[in-house]
Amino acid sequence: MKTIYLSLTATLLLLTPSCSSDDNITIVEETKEPTKVTLPLSGKYQWGFEIPGMGEQVSIHDFKDGKIEYIMSGSAYSNSYDMIPESYNATEKRIVAVGKGGEGTYNKDGVYFVMFFKDLTDNTVSLYKKECTSKEEAYSFAVPADNNTENHGWNIYKKE
Repeated sequence: MKTIYLSLTATLLLLTPSCSSDDNITIVEETKEPTKVTLPLSGKYQWGFEIPGMGEQVSIHDFKDGKIEYIMSGSAYSNSYDMIPESYNATEKRIVAVGKGGEGTYNKDGVYFVMFFKDLTDNTVSLYKKECTSKEEAYSFAVPADNNTENHGWNIYKKE
């Protein structure tokens, strides 16, 4: 019995990889170029509104090649960050994007957004944007009804 135990112990020691401070373990992830999402609109669109008792605000979405630059300015709140489009669904007119940048508590790194648009003309677009709690929410969020007022509802942005 003692011989079997010693044989098993020796076998286990031989099969167990050694670890020392000289061992270099490298984990390599497969990397690939991000897929470029082509959006159906480009250029800078803005929507101006007033917050009662706080003043005027301007929301700007600048649709560029590979990103959407967002700027909010006004007396109540100011911030800017980018959104990197991850997908566009032409049937639902849905853009899913990931935030990048922002200041302080308004940092949007890794935050998912879903945007819908309708009534696109040469000079205007009606946009609905929601900041999501997860990637899954961004992809599963239903197309908002025309009378939806959550997340500031649908707003008409004018092209600059």
